[in-house]
Amino acid sequence: MTLKSRNRLNFSLLIFSIAVFVTISMIVLIQILRNSLSLEEFNSFKTEGKHFLFQYSPISVIASIFTQLLFAILSFFILLRAFSKTQAQNLLFFYLFLTGIILDCVRIIIPLFHVTKTYSSLLIACGNTNIFANLIIPLSLLGTIITADEDQKIYIEQLLFSTILLSLFFASIIPLNTSRLLPNFTVDFGFKKTIFSLNIICYIISIAILIISNARKKYKQLTAIGFTSMIIGLLFLRSASNYLFLAIGFILTAFGQFFYLKELHNQYLWND
Repeated sequence: MTLKSRNRLNFSLLIFSIAVFVTISMIVLIQILRNSLSLEEFNSFKTEGKHFLFQYSPISVIASIFTQLLFAILSFFILLRAFSKTQAQNLLFFYLFLTGIILDCVRIIIPLFHVTKTYSSLLIACGNTNIFANLIIPLSLLGTIITADEDQKIYIEQLLFSTILLSLFFASIIPLNTSRLLPNFTVDFGFKKTIFSLNIICYIISIAILIISNARKKYKQLTAIGFTSMIIGLLFLRSASNYLFLAIGFILTAFGQFFYLKELHNQYLWND
């Protein structure tokens, strides 16, 4: 992919992420004004006697979704402004990662459109999309780190399409339990522990490769620190169902995004 095409893709994804944010914001605002925003189906997750920071709150889930969208928008904007002239083809995988973050936010459709009350194709679509996001996010981060190596850059587009197709395939065959919802507005699905374990393995491998690569190139480990913080922060955000997880996720994600992208930009400037 040429530099011009990559920048056009970045711009298109930025507009898409802004459109998603504005659309969801308008729907939430309209429902609030009409007093039709109902989250009663999630009240069963509440427990008595806990401090409000630890207490289940569907509002904190909604806030975490908006935080994810803002993270994606800001990241696309930074990439467009700071990396528009760099030959960083591995950023295609980072675009895929951010797209996965946006797709994960479709879970907000479940409470907004009250699709829990009936068995519907929309509920199934939300469940499959969430599984796809669960698969594509760690794989795309791993791809971002692996394809940063010069020897792997020629295979970027093949690896990218293979990652997407593989994730789509498994997202379509993993069973959903549409009769059970999780506290973070996701539909319950099979092999949760297996997928979570694979996610953690991908994250650990990605961080390890990044640390080794920085040491070999005699770079500072700021990208590794930021990358790790970003991953942990997003894990908290995507599973947030209380204000404590929301706060931790926001702080770690913001810190990680700043240090990872800032130091990555410095490295590319040095190389270019």
